[in-house]
Amino acid sequence: MKTNLLFNKLINSTILIVSVLLFSTTGKAQTYTTKANGAWSSASTWVGGVIPNATNIPATAVINIQHNVSYLSGNIVNNGTINISNPFGLSPHLLVASSVNFTNNTTGKLVINGGEYQQYRFVGGGQSGSNQIGNFTNNGGNIQISSSYVEVAQNWTNQSTGIVIFKNSSLVIGQSYQTSGTSIDTIALTSISIGWQGSGNFTEGGLSVYINAFRAELAGNGNFTFNSGLIGNGQIDYITTTNDFTGSSGNGKIEFKSGSSG
Repeated sequence: MKTNLLFNKLINSTILIVSVLLFSTTGKAQTYTTKANGAWSSASTWVGGVIPNATNIPATAVINIQHNVSYLSGNIVNNGTINISNPFGLSPHLLVASSVNFTNNTTGKLVINGGEYQQYRFVGGGQSGSNQIGNFTNNGGNIQISSSYVEVAQNWTNQSTGIVIFKNSSLVIGQSYQTSGTSIDTIALTSISIGWQGSGNFTEGGLSVYINAFRAELAGNGNFTFNSGLIGNGQIDYITTTNDFTGSSGNGKIEFKSGSSG
């Protein structure tokens, strides 16, 4: 009986130790950092040759992009932290191919500081040409962009409880910019160009937007609409429906609906 009791205690202790080790391993954050310019899918791009799975980035993962990285296929789904920043070198650049959608979920955090996230709205870049496809959706996560450039082929969306902060930056979109749910946007010292593929709206439908020296341009035919819920703590410098490339004016409306303030 004593031998069996001792054996049972030993087994239970072993199970407990293994469980603790498994928990500590699975719960530990994993960090991925670039070491050279290259493709996301190439081991030579990452420290230690370990490639993060961009199609399902876990909440515990931290990805530091400090170089020029190209991403070619598969949607990016972020539940962890992505930092596009390099305080010790040249501005890092994440170039995303056409047809890639980026979704930043509730636990996801994207920080771009002195860098670029770029998905060309037209094949080869520039201000005209064949349209590319791809959307960016902040689905309840946190996005902080400062002193940076962001380009999205089609639509930019901040929804659910998402928080987006743009400071001293530029956002260029092939189609529309829209907010919904209880999302909150801060747009300070920032310009947004919308509708480069021919049409696109700016629609504020979230909880609130904080603005300061904000400039907006609708390059195509589209509407600029602030719904009720806008809380302005600064000013809108400039809104236009004139395409600065063609010089032509769109037929969209610029409208501040009842309840908005600025």
